[in-house]
Amino acid sequence: GRQLQTTVNSVAGLTSALSNSSVSHILVEAGHYGLSAELSVTRSVTIEAVVAGTVVLDAQANNANRRRVLNINPGSDGEVHLVGLNITGGFVVSACILNVPGAGLQ
Repeated sequence: GRQLQTTVNSVAGLTSALSNSSVSHILVEAGHYGLSAELSVTRSVTIEAVVAGTVVLDAQANNANRRRVLNINPGSDGEVHLVGLNITGGFVVSACILNVPGAGLQ
């Protein structure tokens, strides 16, 4: 089918666009996006700031509320492109200190 592009300006809009399989390109308007849950990416998609460097995706995590900003698992043939985004605020703890995955992305 035809792949769509959409522009979002809220966490709810971003979450909705990520869950809509017909949207292949998500443009995120400038702002600070404070997350209360990890964003799950399970398919090929491009997430791009309308203006590079003006979008902050912030997990707002801490020891009591551990999470990443993004959990990316698009499958073996999937491609995910993150363009012009600032990703911050992730917090995870690993049982094996030698193999700690990134707190922002997985």
